[in-house]
Amino acid sequence: MDWLRNRRELLRWAQEQVHLRLGDQRSTQAYQAQYEAEFQRKWSLIHRSTFLRHLDQQRLLLLADFHALQQSQKTHLRILKGLKSDRPQVLMVEFFETQHQKLIDKWMAGTITEKEFLRQIQWQKRWGFPWENYRPLVRWAQKKKIPVIGLNLWSEKRSVHSLRVRDRHFAQQIAQITQAFPESQWIAVIGDWHLARGHLPHELKKKRLRHVPHIVFQNSERIYFQLLKKNLEMTADIVRLSENSFCISNVPPWVKWQNYLFYLEKNYDLSLDEDSAIELTDHVENHYKILCQDFQIKPKSGHFSVYTRHEHSFFEKLKKHYSSTELKQLRFLIKEGESFYLPEIQAGYLSRGSVNQSARLASSILHFELADIQKTPLHFPEDYIRNIWIQSLQYFGNKMINPKKKSPTLLDIKNELLVDRPTEIKAAALKLTLSQRMQEIIFLSSSRKPQTKAVVRQNLAYLLSAKLIGTSMGEKLYFGYRKKLIQLETIRKLYRKNIYDPSFLDFYYEMVEFVEGLPQPFVSKSDKL
Repeated sequence: MDWLRNRRELLRWAQEQVHLRLGDQRSTQAYQAQYEAEFQRKWSLIHRSTFLRHLDQQRLLLLADFHALQQSQKTHLRILKGLKSDRPQVLMVEFFETQHQKLIDKWMAGTITEKEFLRQIQWQKRWGFPWENYRPLVRWAQKKKIPVIGLNLWSEKRSVHSLRVRDRHFAQQIAQITQAFPESQWIAVIGDWHLARGHLPHELKKKRLRHVPHIVFQNSERIYFQLLKKNLEMTADIVRLSENSFCISNVPPWVKWQNYLFYLEKNYDLSLDEDSAIELTDHVENHYKILCQDFQIKPKSGHFSVYTRHEHSFFEKLKKHYSSTELKQLRFLIKEGESFYLPEIQAGYLSRGSVNQSARLASSILHFELADIQKTPLHFPEDYIRNIWIQSLQYFGNKMINPKKKSPTLLDIKNELLVDRPTEIKAAALKLTLSQRMQEIIFLSSSRKPQTKAVVRQNLAYLLSAKLIGTSMGEKLYFGYRKKLIQLETIRKLYRKNIYDPSFLDFYYEMVEFVEGLPQPFVSKSDKL
């Protein structure tokens, strides 16, 4: 159970760092404990379609929000899109304040710009969590002409008193909204702690509403580890806690808390002592060490640095060590928000503070070290297959840290081609991806390696295509590993294969055949909440 122990340690570390930044939280411990008690009861698995059908039939839905986690807001949107009720809907949200309703209405009607709206409601000061995480939810409601109503009562200090005052305010607002929109389905997005039975639901009972609220929690640590012990964490996304409450697991708990830590570091680390602050290198190194523990290999120490786009010295290093053609590829990766490792200068680039990007970079560093790769493959088309393999192991390592991460399948890629009008580079990348996969299918049926390669004019398309194919391979490799179809020693061998070895192309097509024989984890990433 080393894997499980490593994850518990990762969770403990992230929670400790979060609590360090939040300061003394004793005043809210009892309130939080009531929330944690929700997950002490017995639960049962429920299928996504059954879950959504149940929600369709309810009038009042309360969706629990973990404010610092983008996946939490994505899940709200997926639930809304999955509802098929014929009733009109009303969306009530904690992230907007009741006092700003006139401004909300103006923005929803398009009579005020988004920038002006956010300025007037003082989003950064009075809410502070990333607007880009909430924006798709509100834009969807705007497109569907669904009223959006602010529920929040702002308080500068968080305490049990302020939390309970807000519970009563939320209940009062929800009661009024149900009367103002009597034929609607009412959906509220509210912070998770508020949805414990003794909090907002208790206040709603006092209002004697005709309809019982149905509650959707997210990402209970207790439930996730119970699923993990039963080897259900990859296949089970939703559990039923009671007749009117559910819990969705869309990220592992350590990912939830590390994302919260990234948020706090970005916004509040200026107030910490220098000894308490965490460098981004420490995040990547932490994931690197976890992967070493998982693979049962000895980690190195102090062997790499991590840079971001804000560090001018990184770009000076690039200019000194790379040609103009290589610099163009690297700038493209930076623009696309990709993280990568450069063995020539022992430096990693972290595109943003997130668990997924940190884990991908850590996996790439480990791969380059174990395989003794001394040169970054940036010349195309000859480095195309090499980049596919790099991406597959990057993604495999990402999945080791965040098993709930989902890669796009070929079906997703085809749907993207049909729905969106891609840019020239993206269109070339999609064309290249489908061509390469066709060549691989021909190889699987004839055992003959492709003699010709698809060629596109845009070199940058090779980088995008390599990611699309590589992540798909990494997804199946991880699924095979967790299902015990692949042994740990095999994974170590994969990480040790040098992409410049003369036999690498033969190795790659052997892996294509091997991966093809592994089970498909899912048909489309949209199948999951």
